[in-house]
Amino acid sequence: MSTAAAISGTPVGIYKEGNRKHPDVVRLRPQDRARLSQIENLYVNSSQENVKVPLLSVATLKDILETARIRRREHFAPYPSCAFPAPGVLASEVLAPIEPN
Repeated sequence: MSTAAAISGTPVGIYKEGNRKHPDVVRLRPQDRARLSQIENLYVNSSQENVKVPLLSVATLKDILETARIRRREHFAPYPSCAFPAPGVLASEVLAPIEPN
């Protein structure tokens, strides 16, 4: 979750301007998240203990260039979704019901 917050941002409040509401989002500055090497140097919070560990000790990052293709359903682009499992739940447990046998 800390990596997603650093890259995509996480809402921390709402700024009101007249009748309009703008979400306050906290994330790394663009120059601090522009290169893959900068993301590799991120530290993430351990879900088991109150310590920070390097991202590369728990994940493998790949820089893959591919042609973007928007898949459409009934002429509409589906919205991307993102989820975080509950603490203590493994990713394999979450994906098991939807993975092919």
